[in-house]
Amino acid sequence: MVRKYCWLLFYLFLVLFIAGADVTIRKVSIPRKMQLFLGITGDFTDAEKILLQESLLIQLSESKDLLVLEPVILAAMPEETMNSVVKQAAGDCWLQIGIGSTAENITIKAVSYDLLSDQYIIKDMVLEKDHKIRGITRGFWRDIYQEIAAGYKATEELREVDSGAAPLDPGINIIPSNKGIKVSIGGLPGTVLTGVGKERLVIGAEGRIDVEVAGYSTYKLRASKPGYYPVKVPIYLTDQEKSIELKQQPGSVWGGDLYLQHIDYPGLSALYYPLPNTLFLELGAVFYQFKLMFTVSENAELYSLPLTHIFLNAGYYLMPTDSIIRLYLSTGVFIRIMGLGDNGIGFDPLSSWGLKFFAVNAEVLLHKNFKPFFEYGCLFYFTRNGMMMKASLTDVDEHLADGYIFMNKLVIDLVHIRAGIRIQFP
Repeated sequence: MVRKYCWLLFYLFLVLFIAGADVTIRKVSIPRKMQLFLGITGDFTDAEKILLQESLLIQLSESKDLLVLEPVILAAMPEETMNSVVKQAAGDCWLQIGIGSTAENITIKAVSYDLLSDQYIIKDMVLEKDHKIRGITRGFWRDIYQEIAAGYKATEELREVDSGAAPLDPGINIIPSNKGIKVSIGGLPGTVLTGVGKERLVIGAEGRIDVEVAGYSTYKLRASKPGYYPVKVPIYLTDQEKSIELKQQPGSVWGGDLYLQHIDYPGLSALYYPLPNTLFLELGAVFYQFKLMFTVSENAELYSLPLTHIFLNAGYYLMPTDSIIRLYLSTGVFIRIMGLGDNGIGFDPLSSWGLKFFAVNAEVLLHKNFKPFFEYGCLFYFTRNGMMMKASLTDVDEHLADGYIFMNKLVIDLVHIRAGIRIQFP
């Protein structure tokens, strides 16, 4: 009998010990629960309205002392009605944002009221912003956020919590900022995606890829595929999944160049892109019949050589289409046609053909269809007599031979340059 009571006392002591170990009283931080009322009027597209709403939510999510209740109410209401709505949603404060627009500016009116302290945190704030919705960033809402962050601080309560819980457990279901949110991206197979997650992603044959990234974050998605213009999409995530469809436009297939070779001789060419915006073939001509020169007396004189270069080049771009300065390499072959007066037209008897050994080129992105370009390269002229070719140049102008190397059967132009404008057809 004594042994039986001893066991009962032992079990009772063990239960009390476990119960006492699992429950303790702690002071926990409770975020303020805010209801957002958002009224948008004016000439905004649906996409712009979503952008305004999500960027505001992302900005407010930076405060650890604040929890924005869902759903956001897309309407403006009288203050008494908003107080009633907030109480029914178990909230304790509200923020009303009214957004309107003109052709030049966006007008934002903000009011925020704290039901716990019975006072306004923001009273009749009016802001004017530039009408540039696509360039919106978190700084767009910074003035309002600073007032909200300063006015609303988490409250503290004593609660019974699990002794194993983390200190200052808020005790309510808050979605952490590092929770994986699914983003589904649809585009052409082979499209490379950057800016979403740490790794470079590629859309597969099915034309869609899903990725999980941190919620309540802003991402700058860039999608690129050879033969297509790159696509840049800002992504504003809350705690909701998002689906994105990329609008990828094919690159240019045809184009044309107008330029000066050696900054003296006019030329033109047509371009064909087997792989749009990436690989091109160029057929063109340089006309040596026209060369405007200035003498020491500053009088302009027109020099003319009965010579035309007809060339075929191939080039490959080394940098993305949307690079401000885009480098590419080219090479090619050319023939030299002489107009020999009464003897008609034929190949230059001194050098009938040559090679563009290499050329380094640069385009400047002023517009996707109009691009200034510059070329520096090296030309090889295959000749019967290099010295006679030198004499033919210096007979016209002694400076025409500058930058050349003359050998018995080969002449090298070390300073081949072209500069002009490139037109690409959509």
